[in-house]
Amino acid sequence: MIVGNPNTRLREASVTKFELNLLARLVSDQGPVDWTLKTIFITGEQDDEYDDYWGEHELKAKENLEKAYNPLPEEVPHHYNERASRERRRGFPVAQPTSSTNAGASIHTGKEIGREQELVISTDDKTIDGRGARVHIAYGAGISIHFARNIIIHNLCIHDIVSGDGGMIRDAESHCGVKKASDGDGISLFGATNVLIDHLSMYQCFDGLIDVIQGSTAITISNCHFTDHNDATVLVASDKYVEDEKMQVTVALNHFGKGLAQRMPRCRFGFAHVINNHYTHWIMSAISGCSHPTIISLGNRYRASSDKITKEVTWRNNAPQEVWKSWDWVSEGDKFVNGAFFTPSGNPNANKKFGGDKILPYEPGRKAPKLSVFSGALECKPGNPC
Repeated sequence: MIVGNPNTRLREASVTKFELNLLARLVSDQGPVDWTLKTIFITGEQDDEYDDYWGEHELKAKENLEKAYNPLPEEVPHHYNERASRERRRGFPVAQPTSSTNAGASIHTGKEIGREQELVISTDDKTIDGRGARVHIAYGAGISIHFARNIIIHNLCIHDIVSGDGGMIRDAESHCGVKKASDGDGISLFGATNVLIDHLSMYQCFDGLIDVIQGSTAITISNCHFTDHNDATVLVASDKYVEDEKMQVTVALNHFGKGLAQRMPRCRFGFAHVINNHYTHWIMSAISGCSHPTIISLGNRYRASSDKITKEVTWRNNAPQEVWKSWDWVSEGDKFVNGAFFTPSGNPNANKKFGGDKILPYEPGRKAPKLSVFSGALECKPGNPC
């Protein structure tokens, strides 16, 4: 079936029964299903208008942005990580995973999901939990968290993601429509707030591993293992969207491993708290930015390669020094190995002026390898906690 813009060929997605069951568990009961064909736009800058459904979601997402934004960003990591750790469900019986988990849906054996279109999460208070099975999202489109809040993505392997051609998708029980082509991100956050991305193994996606854009804030990326990719993590994709000044992201306890080139993360605006990560490889740079982001690097271990021209951890996207010298980029407690070095700028006390009770405590950088030893998707065994 061909629908939408005649210049853009869209095809109807092939969806398995497993995927329908999984998607059904991700959406709330919102009454009768609206089968009216509608067009929705998920990624990129579009000249077309949203349908009424997405227009309402966008307005709600902007309200969530204002609620989640903290004018004192140093308080965000401590509050949000503490709350996320407290609320995340722990230790369910992996021998009999409940039907509300991916493990239950895949009947204990593990599952490889190859989607023609993205798995779109557009309703609040949802969790994708892969504990109890080895769940791979691969060789198809990835996950899009779109205008939603209070989302947890946990314990998945996401790799070999490709750009989707576009087609019919169901993003909620009450909404079905046509989606344009996806970028090929492993996970994209578009107008999302209060999101925890935890214990993922990610590599080889067509675009980015994780892209956080378009008014997303209060995001934590933790305990993940990233390998074999060029653009690992992008925080803000465009200088034109000034609402991203309110973006606040914590990147903690991750292992950035072999085959990574750059953007671990790359920031444009906002506040990035990079804490106790283990960097063992980069080809160009580990942390980069433009458009005056604030980057606080605490207790990370940076190991440079043997290449003499890639020893620097930081890169400011060719901005002149008279411009970037006022950006607050601070390194404290980091461990530098094999000639690695971090070029600071701005206020050297930017991470101290708020007080030790405001910002998430960190361990010395030499401990980062131990702290990240269990990064990536966990191997869960029956009778034992994950």
